[in-house]
Amino acid sequence: MLALRAVRLHIRYKGISSLFSSLKVVRLLRLGRVARKLDHYIEYGAAVLVLLVCVFGLAAHWLACIWYSIGDYEVIDEETNIVRMDSWLYILAETVGTPYRFNASGSGKWEGGPNKHSVYITSLYFTMTSLTSIGFGNIAPTTDGEKIFAVAMMMIGSLLYATIFGNVTTIFQQMYANTNRYHEMLNSVRDFLKLYQVPKGLSERVMDYIASTWSMSRGIDTEKVLQICPKDMRADICVHLNRKVFKEHPAFRLASDGCLRALAMEFQTIHCAPGDLIYHAGKGDVFGDVFWKEVTLAQACANVRALTYCDLHVIKRDALQKVLEFYTAFSNHFSRNLLLTYNLRKRLQEKIAKPLFDSLMYVPQLNNTY
Repeated sequence: MLALRAVRLHIRYKGISSLFSSLKVVRLLRLGRVARKLDHYIEYGAAVLVLLVCVFGLAAHWLACIWYSIGDYEVIDEETNIVRMDSWLYILAETVGTPYRFNASGSGKWEGGPNKHSVYITSLYFTMTSLTSIGFGNIAPTTDGEKIFAVAMMMIGSLLYATIFGNVTTIFQQMYANTNRYHEMLNSVRDFLKLYQVPKGLSERVMDYIASTWSMSRGIDTEKVLQICPKDMRADICVHLNRKVFKEHPAFRLASDGCLRALAMEFQTIHCAPGDLIYHAGKGDVFGDVFWKEVTLAQACANVRALTYCDLHVIKRDALQKVLEFYTAFSNHFSRNLLLTYNLRKRLQEKIAKPLFDSLMYVPQLNNTY
């Protein structure tokens, strides 16, 4: 009797310790600290989808560990010290060909049973089918403890399934929101061109321009984004957007950080398509003018058209002069090192040997400015 009682206590202790050792995975709750840092990546739909699937898998792993611990604790009846044939572990052991057996002549303990890998895979399989409300029935709870846990797991699974996988449609819609918006815009433009019977050549130019603009901006309104940011941050972003102009032009080489920030805030970027008329001859629009040497405002002596898709960095004459008046030292360096590709103030287009970047323009502040 004493030996039998010792065996029962050993089995009970083994089951409880196995349960608590399995529950050590609760330490993974510390991942909540990491989850707070993932807020910066929530806007990425794919990252959110992967995170939700990982959470679902982690919950299934925890429940599988508990399911195994319950089966391991209940497979041996403590009162009679016999194997419970209705336990899911006993059924699994008989199925895989490793039944439980009592070693009466040796250790006096129950031996055999399925190996750890088979038990874990079966437990995970059962919890996954229960959480997803599939439940094939080949692994089923039979004891009271197993049934109680299965009911609790079904309740948890219904909440997890609705919370995680119920948002998959929304996530995919967010992932393809820009693409859908792009196609909606294309369809609207096509309907417009068809309704007003726009000539084929012009229609193709319009569609090509929209496709080119979208490939560069992805439908993002730069001005709207800049308005959200505070002034100092907006200046830093503008310097970054115009960094190619500032780095490649010798006229900006000695400009201080404050000067570059002031200039960048005044620059505008215009995307032009092939054949676009940028400036008109005879008007007060200037593309290539030595304004720092002339008192009067110039009128362009020729039309200026875009040959390819290009981005034009534009700054108004008054805004540029205001910055140059404030930064006097930079003004002298700027006037000495600024070279124009073409001087359109003159009737003849005189090409300079060392050209300035073609997309840099200075526009006078006039009512008829384009």
